Amino acid sequence: MAITRIANIANTIPDDSIQNAKLSNIVQSKNIIINGDMSIAQRDTSVSSVTGTDATCDRWRFAASSAGTWTISQSTTVPTGQGFATSFKADCTTANGSLSAGSILRFTQFIEGQNLQYLKKGTSSAESTTLSFWVKSSKTGTYIAELFDNDNDWSLEVHFYLVAGSTYSSGTLNTSWNSQTTADIAVGQVNLADSTSNEFYITGVQLEAGTAASDFEFLPVDVNERRCFRYFYMVGDEDEQGMGTAFYRSSSNVRFIILPPIRMRATPSLDQSTASNSFRVLSSGGDDLLDDWSIMSSTTDRFIICQNSTDASGTAGDAGYALINLANTHFALTSEFF
Repeated sequence: MAITRIANIANTIPDDSIQNAKLSNIVQSKNIIINGDMSIAQRDTSVSSVTGTDATCDRWRFAASSAGTWTISQSTTVPTGQGFATSFKADCTTANGSLSAGSILRFTQFIEGQNLQYLKKGTSSAESTTLSFWVKSSKTGTYIAELFDNDNDWSLEVHFYLVAGSTYSSGTLNTSWNSQTTADIAVGQVNLADSTSNEFYITGVQLEAGTAASDFEFLPVDVNERRCFRYFYMVGDEDEQGMGTAFYRSSSNVRFIILPPIRMRATPSLDQSTASNSFRVLSSGGDDLLDDWSIMSSTTDRFIICQNSTDASGTAGDAGYALINLANTHFALTSEFF
């Protein structure tokens, strides 16, 4: 079958016939926020009794201090007819109606500097940016959103405040870029922690170049997952889930190799359960029960080698299979900022 040359497309379409808005779909991702639709939740879909820092939906940190007790979860409460299937939910389970000066509660994503280059941040040619989102709460009032500029490994923080004591709310609210003063951060912020009836939902978070919000950019699930895997990769998180092929270098030294599906942001550390007999290795010599693992060597994109030399007991040269042994046990690699 012959291939027929039909025309030079560049010569047949007038230069002004394609609008910039339509070309935007060619860009890999206009949304600087990762997992803004809250659809990926590797760590857990629900965590209760939260009084400090925890996470459910990938890339998002929930951080409380003297701000009540919370259950945080991936929820199916979403705006009608907008295409969303999930949201992040914060549910107050123990109230704090009398905040201390240092009370604080915020929902945050830390943004890697490499993802901000096209904004020309820090130059006289910097692009305008627009933050948009869907939010629902049983507690009416003012909620503060903040963009905080950094110069370190992460270059921008997006904060949604839910509680702010006087340390963070006794000054004058910034409404444009300014040097940060702690007292100015969340002036006027409502206290979401003042009743156990209070709930907060958020989804569709989008930060993009330009002066107006556009429709939320829904990515294919595999693309969204891979963006999350750069920062956190759950190897296994339930009983009997396999983690990889293991081998015994000696009777007390067992190793297995992890191949992350994508280059991680930085050399990762382990996020794992450490209860007695959390893990096991199946080999010709039988079950070998292990409490935890440690990293022997690692890179960001090739492999992670893990070993345990404190409670392993096998036969040198044997191969086996590493498994999670207990329910509610997990093993993950993390290069998150928190």
